[in-house]
Parts: sequence; structure tokens; C-alpha cells
Amino acid sequence: MDESAEAPDTPVKEFPTAGVGDLAYKLERALERIEELEERVERLEGRDGPETGA
Repeated sequence: MDESAEAPDTPVKEFPTAGVGDLAYKLERALERIEELEERVERLEGRDGPETGA
């Protein structure tokens, strides 16, 4: 049997190694994009949706 086909002794990492700074940057950009999309949805709902009143 080929040894490379067997499970390794060390657990496989789910994500490749990346710097914390790089991950923090990507997370910040993703959060900013989510906020932008939420604002667009709110504008579309306000323009196209029924008036809810205040």
C-alpha cells in the first residue's frame, strides 16, 4: 500500500497558513462590503417597498 494515501500523523489544517494581518484586512474588507450591500438593500426596499411610517 502507498504510504502517501494513509492519513498523516498530524491533523490537516482547514485553512492554509496566512498572516493575522492579512486575515484581518480581508475580514475588514468583507465587513465593509456587507455594510455597503445592506445599505443598497435598504435603499431598494425604501424605494420599492411599502411605506412603513414612523
